[in-house]
Parts: sequence; C-alpha cells; structure tokens
Amino acid sequence: MTDLRRLTAFMDVTGALSKLHQDAAEYRTRVERDPRTRAVFERAVRDGDEALRLLREFEARGWNAEPTATDRVGPDVAQILLGLYERESTNGLTTGWGREETDRHWAAADAYLCLAAPAEQVRHLSFRASVELDQGRAHRALRLADRAESIGLPPRTGRVEDFAQGDPRAVRASALRLLYDPETALRVLEPVRRELEEVFAAAGGVPGPADVWELLAEIQKAAEGDDFADVVARAGRIHGLQTASAVYERVLDTRAAALRDVGRLEEAEETYHDLLPYYEAQGLPEIGYLQLAVVAGERGAAAQAERYLDLAAPLFEPGRTGGAGVVASGGGGVPGESGALEEAGVSGEAGASAEGDASGERTGSGDAGGEEAPDGCVSEAGGDPVTSLRANVRLTRGVIYCRLRAEGARTEGRLAAALEWCDRGDVCLAVRPDHAAAVGLYAERARAQRELGDIGAATAACRTAVEELDLLLSVPLGHRFDTLHLRFRLPMLREALTVARRAGDADLAARVTDLVKARSFAARLSLTRLPDTATDSPDTPVPLPASATDLSGTATSLPASATGLLASATPVPAHAPHLPAPDDRRRAFDRLTERISRSEDTGDVAGARTLRAERAALLTRMRAVDSRWQLITEHPGFDARRLTAFLRTVGPRRVALSLYEEDGAVLAVLATPDGLRLESRKLSASTHAALEHHAATVGTEATDFWARSGLTLADLVPEAFADAVAGADTCLLSPHGRLHHLPWTLVRHRARHLVRGTALGIVPNLASIPLLGDAPRGQVRRVALIGVTERTVGGRRVPQFPVLGRAIDMLADGLGPERLHAPPVVGTSATAAVLRRLLRTPTTLQTFSAPSTPSVLYLAAHAGAAPGAPFGGLVQMADADVTTGEVLLGRLPFTEVVLPACSTAYRPSRDSSGGHGALAGIEGLPADALDLAGDEATSLVHAFHEAGAAFVLASPFTVHDTPAVRFSLFWFQHRLSGAGPLEATRRAAVSMLDQGKYRPEHWAGITAYGAR
Repeated sequence: MTDLRRLTAFMDVTGALSKLHQDAAEYRTRVERDPRTRAVFERAVRDGDEALRLLREFEARGWNAEPTATDRVGPDVAQILLGLYERESTNGLTTGWGREETDRHWAAADAYLCLAAPAEQVRHLSFRASVELDQGRAHRALRLADRAESIGLPPRTGRVEDFAQGDPRAVRASALRLLYDPETALRVLEPVRRELEEVFAAAGGVPGPADVWELLAEIQKAAEGDDFADVVARAGRIHGLQTASAVYERVLDTRAAALRDVGRLEEAEETYHDLLPYYEAQGLPEIGYLQLAVVAGERGAAAQAERYLDLAAPLFEPGRTGGAGVVASGGGGVPGESGALEEAGVSGEAGASAEGDASGERTGSGDAGGEEAPDGCVSEAGGDPVTSLRANVRLTRGVIYCRLRAEGARTEGRLAAALEWCDRGDVCLAVRPDHAAAVGLYAERARAQRELGDIGAATAACRTAVEELDLLLSVPLGHRFDTLHLRFRLPMLREALTVARRAGDADLAARVTDLVKARSFAARLSLTRLPDTATDSPDTPVPLPASATDLSGTATSLPASATGLLASATPVPAHAPHLPAPDDRRRAFDRLTERISRSEDTGDVAGARTLRAERAALLTRMRAVDSRWQLITEHPGFDARRLTAFLRTVGPRRVALSLYEEDGAVLAVLATPDGLRLESRKLSASTHAALEHHAATVGTEATDFWARSGLTLADLVPEAFADAVAGADTCLLSPHGRLHHLPWTLVRHRARHLVRGTALGIVPNLASIPLLGDAPRGQVRRVALIGVTERTVGGRRVPQFPVLGRAIDMLADGLGPERLHAPPVVGTSATAAVLRRLLRTPTTLQTFSAPSTPSVLYLAAHAGAAPGAPFGGLVQMADADVTTGEVLLGRLPFTEVVLPACSTAYRPSRDSSGGHGALAGIEGLPADALDLAGDEATSLVHAFHEAGAAFVLASPFTVHDTPAVRFSLFWFQHRLSGAGPLEATRRAAVSMLDQGKYRPEHWAGITAYGAR
C-alpha cells in the first residue's frame, strides 16, 4: 500500500510539473502575438507553486530517500518560472511598469532562485543585471553581477560550454563603464574577450548570424533523418555558440564605448565596425551609425558625423530613407545625399550597438512608458508594434539622435532648428524618461538659448539639466564612482554655473555647487533620519554579557568598566523591520581588521600595510554595492524652499553660506529665511598665497590662519555677505576644497572674532542642513565618557593626554549617575573593542533613526590622518586603532560626538590605491592613484555623521592636548546648561578667548560640524 501511495504521490508531482510545462509553452506562444498575457503567467506561477507543494509533501514523507525522478523537480520548476518571470518583466517594462512594480516582480522571483541550479542562478542574475543596465540603473546591475559572481561554478575549461549561462564579468564591465569608470571596464573585459576569441578559434571562428542559421539547417536535416542524438548534440552546440556570441557582442559593445570614453577613437571606430553584422541581422544598423556619428564628432569630423546621422535617420524619422533630404521639421539633414555608407565618406563597414549609448551620455531607458509618441519619436510608417525591437530602440535612443541633430544645427548657426530638435527630444523623454539623456538634451538647449541671447530660457534649461543630473546619483556609490561621475559631468556643471552668474540666479548656483560638494553624502544622511517604525523607547537599556563578540566573531573579554557602557546601548525592538543581513564582504572586512591588529602587534609593518590596502579596496567595493541604498526612497536633493523654511523654523537670525572657489574667485550663496542671494569675490594675490601656504602645511602644525595672515571673512566673500553673517546668531557654513581646512571657529570680521556674536556650524552642503538639523533638542539625557589616557605599544604602557583622567572625573561628577550612560571607560580599558561594540548596533530601521533625546559620546583619544587613504583616518584606542571605514559601517546610538583630538576632521584629497582591483574583481590588479573631485565626505567627522550623529566637535588639523580638553569641558558646561551644540561651541570659544590662558593657535582647529 505504501508503494502505491508513493507512486500516486510521485505521479501527482510529475503531473503538476507537466502542467507547468504546458502553461509555459502556452505563455511563450501567446506572448509573441499579444503582450497582455498576465493571466497565463499567473496561472503558470500557481501551477509551479502547486508542483513545489506536492514535492514538499513527497519529501516530508521520506519517499525521496530512494532514488526517484523528483530530484530534478525543484530545479526544473525554478528554471521554468524564472524564465517566465524574465519574459514577463520585458512585457511589464514595455507596457509601463515603474521601479516599484519591477522591484515587486523580482522580489517574487527571488523565492524560486534558491531552488535553481547554480548555473541557472548565474544566468538569471545576469539577465536581471542586463535589465537594470537597460533601465539606467548601473549601480543595481553591479550588485547583481556581484551576486552572480559569488556563486561557485566549476572552473572554466576553454570550451563554448563555459559561456552557456552568460558571463557576469561582461555585465560588470558594462555597469562600470556606465558608472564613469571606462578604464576599469576595459581591464575587466580584456580576459573575457581573450577567452572568447580562444574558444571561437577552437570552434572555427567567431560565429556570425549566418553561421547560426547554417547550423540550424543542419539540425533540421538531422531531425528529418531521426538521428535524435545528433540533433541534441548539435542543438547544444548552437545554444552554446549563440550564448557565447551574445556575450561577445556585449563585450565588443562595452569595449567600443569604453574606448571612446578614454579617447582611443580609432580603436572604438574599428570595434563598432566589428559589431555591424550582429545588428544588421537584428535589423538595427542605424544604431551603429548613431555610434559612429558620435565618434566622428569627437574626432572633429562634423560633416562625416552628419552623414552618419543621415544613415541613422530611417529608424528615428518615419518615412525617411538614409540621407534622403531634410527632415520635415527643418533640421539637420544633408539635402540630396544618398544613404550609401560609402557616400558618408567611410571605408569598410560601420559597427552598431543596441545596448551601448550613442552620445557620450550614460543612458538607460528609465521607467518605460507603453504609449506611442507623436511622429518622429516612436511610430513608424508601416506601424511596427511598440513591442518590436526597433520601436524599443527608437524609444531609448530617440532623444540621443535629437540631441546630436540639435548640436549639429547649433554649430552651423541654425539655432531655431536646434531648438526644434530639442523639442522633439522632449517628446521622446515624455514617452521614455531617461535622466542621463535628459542632461545632455537640456544642456544643448541651454547652449542654443545662450547663443540666441535668451538668458532666461537658458537658465531654465540649465536648471532642468542640473535637476536631472541630481537624480542620476541619488544614491552614493563610494568615493571612486562619485568622483568619476563628477569628473565626467563637471564641464556641464561649469556651463550651468556661468549661466547662473550671468543671470544672477542664486537658486541655480546653489544647485550646481551642491552637486560638487559631497552631494551623495546627503543621501547617506537621509538613511540615519528615517522615521521610527517602533514604539519601544530607544533609551531602554538592554543588558549585554561582559564577554562580547568582537568584529572577527571570536570571544573577546571586555574590561569590566566597559560592560556598563555597552549594556546601555540603544535596544532594537524585536518587531522592527530588519535590513538585509551583513554579507560575506562585511565579515571579510572584519577578519581583515583583526589580521591587521595581529600584524601590528607582532611588528609586521609590511604585512599590515598590505592588509590595509586590501581592506581599503574591499571597502570601496562594499560602498558601491551597499544594500542600504535601497532604503532611500525620497530624493534628498537641494530644495531652496525647504532650506529657507528650516531657517525660519529654527530662528529668524539664522543664515547659511555656501562657498565655491573657482578661477581665482569665491562664488558665495547666502541663504536667509527670506530667500537666496548670489555674489562673487575675486581673491587677491595675497589671499591666494595665504590659502596656498595653509593648504600645504595643514596637519603639520597648530595655527590660527586668520591671525597669522591678517585676513578676514570679507577677503573671501563680499563685504555685505560678511556683514550678514556677523549680524546673525548662527551661520551654517558649507566650504569648498581647501577652504574646509581653515579654522572657522576663529574667523574674523571688522577686527572682531565672529564667534563673539555668531555661532558657526560646518555642513557638507546646503541639502544636508535640514537632515543634520532634524535632531532632538532639549536637555542632554545621556553621556558616554571614553578616554584613552594610556596606550599599550610594544608591550609598554605609554601615557596619553596627561590632563584627561582628571577631566573625565570632573565630567562624571558634574553629570551625576542619572545622566551618565554608564561608568566612564578610561586608561587601558578604553580598547578598540569598546568602540567597535558601540558601533555594532544591530541594523534595523529603528537604529537608523536618531535617538529620541539628545545624547553625547565623549571620545578623547589621539587620532591620525591618512592623506592618501580616504576612510583611512583613525582613532587610537588603548590597544589598537579604529579607522574611519569601521565607523561609517557602524551605527551609533548618540546624537552628538565630541572628539577633542588632532586631525579628526581632516579630508584626504587623494586615494593612492584607487580601488581598481576591488571594483574589477580581479586579483592583483595594479592600483592607480585617484585625485578626488568635489568635496568627498571621507573624514572621521563624516563617518560619525553617517553612523547617526547629527553633531560632531572635531578639528581638521593639529591642536594641543590640554587646551583641546579644556575647550571640551567648556563645551559641556554650556551644553548642560541648556545651550544647543552650536551655541555651546560658540560660548566655549568665547570662554577660551576671555580666559586667555591658552594661545588661540593651539586650539583654533576645534570646529563644530552640524546644524543645531
């Protein structure tokens, strides 16, 4: 009887699988004729779920202990359903899905991914990465490529079968190139290209479309002869060749675009020629001509570029043959020319690419629209459906074609025609939004309007271009990608800034300068300010054992004095929604940290240096694919109304000042509760020399720049702006470049320290002010005291901060047990494990939010700057160093942090390692130095901001121990008396000046970072 039940259950499983096969076949048949097949798709998913349910019941009875045909049911169901999800995603994107619908779709598919065979998982993830690339979300594609590459597959054998599931490396290279890193993309591509060409050489050459059709014909003959084994073998060969050929096509496409990006135009043109047969077979040769038009334009061959555009015209202009006449709208064509390639002045064949962009813009289709656009953008004479490949490419590349036509018309002086082409591009964007393409189109519109003398229209076009550009990097991707993105866009931003100056448009100037000043940092800050989702009080202590687990996962005995501090950490409610769990890279980061400590303890300096470089590269990669960025749903860009409303809310005498230094002048934007003002101040030769000297010596000495140079605020900004700052009770200052390292606390105006009447707070940019200002106000309720009064170096105890122990005792007595977070941790008890444990608050939405009441972490320890290593700055704890990178990966349950030490706000301007190897995924890849563009937020201050602190007291350069500690004591005195963090800093500085006990240059660097 048992055997009968087992057989019946087995037949139920296989029957459900058979039904799923039938559903899938019906779906694939119908979807080719009608994309509206959602009901069939949903039925197939239900049948797949039923097959899996029956399989689970079969296994639960133990009937799979003996060999059965059920072993492949789970993987087969997963493979079929994943394929259907892929096809349905294509339908959805064509018919108007947005990002949220797409994300829900893939989240449902993920339920089956774990059941699939490893090779199928790689194939599916590579497919999804390609979709993200097509949608212009390269950062997501990079994450998916990372997931695919982390799946263990057998070593490559040098055969076509190695590429049967695609190759994530090709997708990674495409993503890197779209993220403005063509150099690394080329490095990733080279081994893939070499392997493919070796495989094709063994198979008799690179297969083109004709080769595939020939093999299909051979299969047909074999099938007619009933030679089933031969049919299967040849079908497998064709599948392998097709997949490998598709990978090779992507490799060539990405390589051509990357070569163009790095200026190797002849090689790019040659590669585009190699691609033409692939796209001619798909009926898309016009895309190749579009690509070649860009290359010709970059070579300065304007006439040849126009002829290429004429050859591309049949795809983008209905009813027009290549090169035939002028477009009805009046723009861009070459009258009377035929469409032959030779007549374009080009020898050989032209290459084409449907995936790569054709403009120098990094483009994707954005959120697809399903409706047709007016003539000239979507519909085609003869009416091919919107779902066709040509119509889809016309949607995604139409705006690029229009921009290139507009540029050609403008350079010929036909400004009206140029604007008409821009109008046509707008139509394309309305159908298929694309931020990257929109940036180029509106920048071109602004140029045409400027040449027409319409500065108002040019300003409006620039504002739209800047807004679209801001949306392109709404999530941070690490200092490398952010720098490369800014480098690529800087020429356009400078054009917009020129227009803003000429028009006197403060709003546009503020938007532009914000983009070059730690723009993505505002996005990271938004994560720390997500609304609370739990009702539990964040101040309720949760006890932790005295033996805690350190970052490496090994048991580490914490000092008894540290146990109370850790026991009071902000709890995580059990019902708070959790973020994605830390992945293997975070654990690898922790292991490297532990290995570095061991190497330093044993005196292995070279080994520690190598490990630090490896950890820095790993951090670069982690930042680029951090899953936390998925939580950013509200765009945190600059909003003038939001900023002025914030200034009105916190007080009528509060202002914000943004500085941007360029071309020997400082452009200043002053924000008041009434609005924005824009003015510029030319720097004198003496001012420039003083700034140069300070930048060259920063970090080497304690100094009062203002007293030594004799300069005042009015030497950097217009005098009216300096007067406005002096008349305010608080100024939130956003410096730029070398201005960051000035001792702003002691800045002077009209022979008087501004701090005597105005509290100064440094912010990364204007967009971050409301985020940093969104912190609890009122009395400080909790204070944690950590002081490194001595360190263990080489087995010896070395005294640190001679006055610190007494200062912490004074603070503890003044605070009293009711406001102490825990007993103070000082001396050799102030270990790295103590700080790391505080930073290891579990990652839930609740802990991203600031605590409900003001709380302060007082961390008194020597710090170290790392000029060539972003995120390499460190805090020297009693037994080991804690780096900036460790801090920014953590979560801290304090709203304010006081760091009375040297160089805690120092910003490296160069990355000596570059991080290439981490981004490429290639072991041993040579490191290239990278000069950081903009104002990357890479100091300890910004790490603590990102870890959750709204206010940090720190110094960008050297200060002396005793006055720094004395300053912090004054700060606590005023803070505990009810002053806000910025006002407490102002009063502490005035107390230091009035007391006159310490020379100002010995503590001048102490600066307030925050907006409250």
